[in-house]
Amino acid sequence: PGEEEAAAAVSGTAAPGLAAATAAAAAAAAAASAQSEAQCDAAKKLFAAGAYDAAADSYSAALDTLSTTPGGGSRSDDKLRARCLNNRAACQLQLRRFSEAVADCDAVLALEPRNVKALHRRAVAREALERYAGALEDCRALQALGAASAEVSASCTRLNRLVEQQRAEDSQGRDAAAAPTPVAPSGSGEADAAAAAAPSLTTEDDQAAAKAKAAAARERGGAAFRRGEFKAAAEAYYEAAKHEPLVHTHFSNLALALLKLEEPAHAV
Repeated sequence: PGEEEAAAAVSGTAAPGLAAATAAAAAAAAAASAQSEAQCDAAKKLFAAGAYDAAADSYSAALDTLSTTPGGGSRSDDKLRARCLNNRAACQLQLRRFSEAVADCDAVLALEPRNVKALHRRAVAREALERYAGALEDCRALQALGAASAEVSASCTRLNRLVEQQRAEDSQGRDAAAAPTPVAPSGSGEADAAAAAAPSLTTEDDQAAAKAKAAAARERGGAAFRRGEFKAAAEAYYEAAKHEPLVHTHFSNLALALLKLEEPAHAV
């Protein structure tokens, strides 16, 4: 009887302490969630004002606050975490930080595999990174979810073509690498001299000049895109593509600008 009474006394003493600790943890979690929600709302206003860098920082702060939630937080915290990541991905797209946008969308889709906005944003980022097969996979996932639109359909058509082109180029590159290098026979000095005297279709100086012009046009396009001047961005990207017609990125950037102008047919 004495031992039972002692155990009951200890239990009675511990119960209030455990309850107090549980209540404190719940209060801390609620405070962290409320703070994170406020930071998320502030970030949304910054994004609407075009302050994409500051908005991304505010979403990061909200995510940092959520990471301090005891026990990892609740299901509602997971929803807020996904929203912050998704919106930060939108900021990264505006800032042309495409790798970061992909990483944020990956994190969203780990929490919510059917998140349409994350799939769409990752498709845009992957295309900009010339990861055409992955972008096409995301667009097809959007279609499977019933989220098809004129923009998504145009993207699928364009990406199908780019995937085929990329595979063909990869195949040609492998064939060229495997081909033996021809060796000129000795005593072919006259042939060498004739080859050296033949005019080059494109000199190194011409290539360097075209590359520099394309880079300048791309920079102008990026600056215009970030300002929301999508027509000017499309014109600059088109100029870059004319200088470097074999660089896929210029055409992807042009397509993104045209889609912003709601001209999906011209983006194909």
